[in-house]
Amino acid sequence: MNYNKPDLIWFSKFNTASPLTQTNKKRFIVRLSEKAVNNMDNINDVQKIIGPDYRVLEGLGLPGMVVVETDVSNTFNTLSNSPNIEYIEEDQIIQLDDPAGPQDIKKNNFNISSSHIPNDPEWSRLYGLNSSFSATNKHINVEEVWKTNTGSSNIVIAVIDTGIDYTHPDLVANMWTNPNETSNGLDSDNNGYIDDIYGMNGINDSGNPYDDNRHGTHCAGTIGAVGNNSKGVVGVCWNLKMMALKFLSSGGSGSIANAIKCVAYAELMKSRGANIKATSNSWGGGGFSQGMFDAIQSAWTNEDMLFIAAAGNSGRNTDSTIYYPQGYNSPAVISVGASDQSGNKASFSNYGAISVDLAAPGVGIYSCVPGNSYESLSGTSMACPHVAGAVALLYSIYPNVTGTQIKNALIN
Repeated sequence: MNYNKPDLIWFSKFNTASPLTQTNKKRFIVRLSEKAVNNMDNINDVQKIIGPDYRVLEGLGLPGMVVVETDVSNTFNTLSNSPNIEYIEEDQIIQLDDPAGPQDIKKNNFNISSSHIPNDPEWSRLYGLNSSFSATNKHINVEEVWKTNTGSSNIVIAVIDTGIDYTHPDLVANMWTNPNETSNGLDSDNNGYIDDIYGMNGINDSGNPYDDNRHGTHCAGTIGAVGNNSKGVVGVCWNLKMMALKFLSSGGSGSIANAIKCVAYAELMKSRGANIKATSNSWGGGGFSQGMFDAIQSAWTNEDMLFIAAAGNSGRNTDSTIYYPQGYNSPAVISVGASDQSGNKASFSNYGAISVDLAAPGVGIYSCVPGNSYESLSGTSMACPHVAGAVALLYSIYPNVTGTQIKNALIN
């Protein structure tokens, strides 16, 4: 068994333990030692290893990594001393960085005739992509790339967020669909999720990652709203596939455990043929999580999957005050700060010469929201998907390069 690589059995739900007796229950992420995992006869042995005072709820996809619930007050001391436990940490609840306000960018009035310029009616709002806003500041200079390449449907970006409105007319053609799943109430492809056509929902462990907030759909629009379809906006990459992985609720909160499940699902599905090149992560907060780090590293080591992360909206130097997940010391991570229309650092954006890799447009970004609608939002959450779209575009031109080469090209 590859100890780090996601395994289908570790997405299991557990119903073997007796109910806890008290109400002050806490949840912990526990990872069993490699020796304990390799000596198990079957998945139900996890409960025997953990013990009767801890109810094992579910696996997170990585071998030996489970969520347990307990009302025992000295959980850390009890489980940390077990030779069968590699580590234990309390499951953290994190919150979306609140968008920094609408700060809408008004339309430019100009005529366009070049063949590489999209006919999407809101193109003139998109200063991050549209060079006509400034003769000197080209932002990400994507129009030069569009002259020869606008993307490839073979490239997949997994959006880990509040979900995506996969019915949105400006997104539906660029949504990833699971080729081995049928919408029939069954787990047709035997990956642990029923009817996971567009991705999965880590909150309720379903196959429906529909966005009941707006944030994930907005990010998806910037990554890959369909280009040149005479509708709404255009993404950095006109043509790709986006997988929807939901772990944040309608209120914008979610647990680290559920975020881990999303990363592990992406890794599992890539191992089965989905050509996922990166995950886009416009969220953050909380402290260091060994489980989250392990998930990022596993996806990187086994599947060369980049982890693109928003730098955060606190206006602080993250070289001195670490912000996660952008602060994980992994070669997979690309940390993205936000710039404004003038190309300056956005006032709210975190920054750091070491901890933040690059900046992208993040003020007054107009993009898709659920219900066939559009909205302007600001934040490093809006900057991050610009880079995710650029990664998809680069891979469509250079399909055989490595994640390290893509990262170095972007930063340099």
